[in-house]
Amino acid sequence: MIGALLFGSLAVAGIAIGLDNDDDDNGTGPETGLDDLPAEPAEDLPTAGPDDLVLGDGDDFVESGTGFDTVHAGAGDDQVYSGDGMDVVYGEEGNDTLSGGSHHDILDGGTGDDSLSGDGGMDTLVGGDGNDTLSGGDWNDHLVGGSGFDLLDGGNGNDVLSGGAGMDTAFGGDGNDSISGGAFHDIVYGGDGNDVLSGDGGKDVLFGDSGDDTLNGGDWDDDLIGGDGADMLNGGNGNDALSGVNFSREVSPEEIDLLRDEGTPLTGLSLSDAADGADTLDGGAGSDFLLLGAGDTGTGGGGQDSFALYMSQDAEGVTSITDFTPGEDVVQLLFSADGGAVNADDYTVENDADTGDALILERGEIVARLEGAGETFTIDDLVLVGAE
Repeated sequence: MIGALLFGSLAVAGIAIGLDNDDDDNGTGPETGLDDLPAEPAEDLPTAGPDDLVLGDGDDFVESGTGFDTVHAGAGDDQVYSGDGMDVVYGEEGNDTLSGGSHHDILDGGTGDDSLSGDGGMDTLVGGDGNDTLSGGDWNDHLVGGSGFDLLDGGNGNDVLSGGAGMDTAFGGDGNDSISGGAFHDIVYGGDGNDVLSGDGGKDVLFGDSGDDTLNGGDWDDDLIGGDGADMLNGGNGNDALSGVNFSREVSPEEIDLLRDEGTPLTGLSLSDAADGADTLDGGAGSDFLLLGAGDTGTGGGGQDSFALYMSQDAEGVTSITDFTPGEDVVQLLFSADGGAVNADDYTVENDADTGDALILERGEIVARLEGAGETFTIDDLVLVGAE
């Protein structure tokens, strides 16, 4: 048993856990999910040409026309549907629903719990104050959550997402996305493509998913999971958990949302035996946990670090640990629970006199290299555990 695998934020290999939302925070997250936009208004206020429309304090329904329009929705719970022009829409006060239409639009929710949808075009969506839902749609969009507990979905395209203040959930979708969680406890999900994910402040969970991703945890205690592809994981400050090994199935956006907002643990997950690329993991400052697959490279950084080498992966490649410190760091060999009995005699440790490295061998084949460890690492230091 590894104990607190991934520091209690993931259910991996049968270890049931949940994400703790009780750190200096008495708020509760919103009900999230990309709901369908409300039905088209029964009475539209069409506009044509470049117009500047200023609405009153009621609950307004507006559909702009083909021109380049600017709409100030005012107070009230408003619904504004942009037409074929390149429009700028300000929701202002109230819980507003803003839809961008087919061109390049700018939508600003203002105060209140707003729902913004870019649809077609390269759109800019700003949630503002409140718990907002932002959906970019197709093309390359820019989404900014603002303050509050926001849900951001970039959709297709190479998107830029920023959660801002608050406990946010961000999904990059397809494309090469750049996502920043912001100042609080965030969940960031890259999706397909070569993504760059940053947790920034707070206790963050970053999922790279498919592609060659770069994950940066930032401050606090973060969990980073690379997914498929050759990923680079940087824990930053704090006691971080980094995984270069993928899961047996994809984790859905809905599950991630429930994990954060309601503490519902992920179920039916185990570590995948499939090859998933040569990853580079750097724990940074703090006492970190690094889960390494075949061909991965792990650097613990400062602090007392734990390195777990997943031995049941169906992949070739020598795992490297660059900064093992005797008396501080721990090296474990981790095996799948359904892989049968493990024979400890199959594993030996040797010193490479030419390089000064310590070598871990499985039936005579090198499976791991501890750079510079030499004779300071022996078979007595190696821990064999089952992932149960």
